[in-house]
Amino acid sequence: MESYTGLMSAMHYYYKAVNVLIDYYAILTQVMERGKPLQMDELRLAPWHEALYANLGDKTKQRDLSRLREQELLYVDEKGLVWPGFAREK
Repeated sequence: MESYTGLMSAMHYYYKAVNVLIDYYAILTQVMERGKPLQMDELRLAPWHEALYANLGDKTKQRDLSRLREQELLYVDEKGLVWPGFAREK
């Protein structure tokens, strides 16, 4: 029974990890396909973003957006506009 519990625990861990990557992919795809930057509030209130986080709290939304910025996959400029990370001038 222990091996079954361990297997289920590992599967749950990988399921959560894959879901996070899918969420990141969805956010990045929406931002890139838009073709122009958008305000952070506009992103957070977009129907697709609300649906993505419908069963999760605001802390999760904030954490995911922070991680995308930390990884330089998203960039928020001084005006609060959200850009794909590759659009940032270094």
